Amino acid sequence: MKIIKIFIFLFIFTGCYEFQPYNDTSGDPKTWSDEKVLRVAAGNEKFPIVINKMKSSSPNSASGVDAIIKYRNMSSKVIKYAYFTVVPYNGVGDPVACSIRNKRAMLLKDTGPIKPGEYSDGVWGCIWYNWSIKSIKITWIKIIYMDNTQRIVVNKKNINRFTETNTNSVEKERIKLINKYNSKNI
Repeated sequence: MKIIKIFIFLFIFTGCYEFQPYNDTSGDPKTWSDEKVLRVAAGNEKFPIVINKMKSSSPNSASGVDAIIKYRNMSSKVIKYAYFTVVPYNGVGDPVACSIRNKRAMLLKDTGPIKPGEYSDGVWGCIWYNWSIKSIKITWIKIIYMDNTQRIVVNKKNINRFTETNTNSVEKERIKLINKYNSKNI
């Protein structure tokens, strides 16, 4: 009976709705939105998510700093859990540690379900205490789907490539897509 319930649950969440974020390549990549550029690029490489927002809050009165991450599920599967390892940086780009825990990297967990195409945003409160924190970077991502398959991304270059707030990255992907689609039309 338990197996039947699991099968029904998986069918409802994965079998009835198939998200296809990568198939709309109409138009000129020069005019695509930043999100569309990253969706198409992520789809071409089967990247599991696109990060729409990644920032730290300003320190509160006790120097506590929050981490804020918003992302979109780019796969055709439902995300069960998303894990992010995040490191804080000061105003000149150097990594800094929490004044209390003396740790830099923190492991953050977001619990789904996050259906294909849906956004999820998390705020992890006061994970560091340090007045000098100005920004954060994700150094590692692990996605666990409802069927318990996993995707792990440890390449910082790939994480930055699929971050919408990284303007440099978006423009590089746009150029690649323009070249790709122009070569198809020749």
